[in-house]
Amino acid sequence: MVLFISLTFRYCIIWVQWFKDFKETGLDSLAQQSGRGRKNKLPKDKYLEIVKKHIEDHPHQPRKAYALTLEDIDTTICYNTYKSFLKKHSISATNV
Repeated sequence: MVLFISLTFRYCIIWVQWFKDFKETGLDSLAQQSGRGRKNKLPKDKYLEIVKKHIEDHPHQPRKAYALTLEDIDTTICYNTYKSFLKKHSISATNV
């Protein structure tokens, strides 16, 4: 019951804020603001060269390249995030 009330209150606050923004700026308030959403754990501009270096050094050992990358970066990521980064930026042993 307390959870329901808490969630209901939270959504009321969000709705009130949305309505206030809508009254102030009209339909423009419905557009997505820049900087919203989940941030990348591996920003391309910061980690691309590090990842490429380890993939070049160990093209047939992606887990070893992953482990070496973890040693060089200042954040912790899972192996699936690492693989997604490789896929998103088209990094593989054949095109590095």
